[in-house]
Formats: sequence, structure tokens, C-alpha cells
Amino acid sequence: MAPRRSLSQEVAGHALDQHALDSIPINSKRGIWQDVGKILQMKSTTVHNYYHNTWSTQFFDSLKSYRNIIKQMVLNNLTVSNHDLVQMFIDMFQNKNFSKHNLQQVVYIQKQRLVESFTRVDGYSINISECIRFQDAVSL
Repeated sequence: MAPRRSLSQEVAGHALDQHALDSIPINSKRGIWQDVGKILQMKSTTVHNYYHNTWSTQFFDSLKSYRNIIKQMVLNNLTVSNHDLVQMFIDMFQNKNFSKHNLQQVVYIQKQRLVESFTRVDGYSINISECIRFQDAVSL
């Protein structure tokens, strides 16, 4: 039995076009990872995670050196929806090409961490996360 090739080896053998994948309408993408997984003989979740967390990152600028800026922006705008925070950040750095998906994850995590640190203020128990979730839902 031949040794199983890694996902990066499998993907390298197939032409993946970032622009082509991004241009597919969302409703047409339903089931795409199952189809790709069948072709590569791998689990759809493995292929999906590889695409979002490894392969596609080569096309975007890294957020590593911007994490403190994002944290401060979230802290200064706790009542602003995650969607609007992402857009504010993108507008601040128009000359950069950040992954919106990755940026949304970082904003969400930063907001969750800040919310957890603010759950007890001056001896009163407040549920900031519910306020923020309600505000995010209302802004949709």
C-alpha cells in the first residue's frame, strides 16, 4: 500500500484559483468541500480547514503585527458590531489586503476576551456579552 500523501501534496497537484473560488456565489458553494474532499479522498472538514487556515492565507497580509491595534479598536468601540469593526479596520489600512474571514475571527476573539474581563465592574454583575450580542443582532 502506497503511503498517504499530505493534503498540501494533494492540493499542489491540483490547480486552485483563489479568484475563481471567491467568485462563486455563496449559495453555489454549498457542498463544495464534500466534492473537493471526494476528489482528494479526504474528509471535507480537513479540506475546508486547510483552505481557510493554510492555503488561502498566502494571498493576504498577516494580522500578527496589527493585533494590538485591533485590541485597542475593539476596546474603544465595544458597542460597535463586529461587522462594523472589521470594516473600520479595513478602511484604516486600505493599502493592505487582509483576509476578512481571519479579521472577523480576530475581532470576535478580542471582543470576547474583553467582555469576559468586564463581566464584574465595581461589585455589580453585568452581562456585557448579552448586551453586545443583542446590539449585533439588532444591527443586522
